Amino acid sequence: MNDVKCVVNKEKAAFGILAGLLYLFFGAMQMFVWLGYDAAWISDLYIPGDVGGFSLIIISSVFLWGVKELKDGISEGVAYVYMGILLSLLFGIISLLMMGADALSYYTLGGDLPWSPLNNIRPALYLALTGSIGLIIWKDKFDLKGI
Repeated sequence: MNDVKCVVNKEKAAFGILAGLLYLFFGAMQMFVWLGYDAAWISDLYIPGDVGGFSLIIISSVFLWGVKELKDGISEGVAYVYMGILLSLLFGIISLLMMGADALSYYTLGGDLPWSPLNNIRPALYLALTGSIGLIIWKDKFDLKGI
């Protein structure tokens, strides 16, 4: 039974590393753009320059702290990975709501430029796919009873 837990925790640690590094990268890029750094490849990733990158860095730290605890043999680190998944989904939903609010604002109040979903894509929106994958994989395991 301990061997099974160890393999599952290694899978969750690997997922946490991948998701944590993705969130850290995109959060840092969003903060760099906000501070004035700009490059052509950054605009291809739909990274706006706002302080929203800070929230991505916080989500990254939740994932990576869970990985640290799992690496140290503390099985409760799984809870941090689960919380990172939930935060990922929450901020993805918030990004969708912001996109809808911008569309509604444009179509009701008008605007200078036509509204497009591509203008409202944020890293939190497409990074929520990582949280969705984690939720799909471990949807039946979102508890601490089996640890």
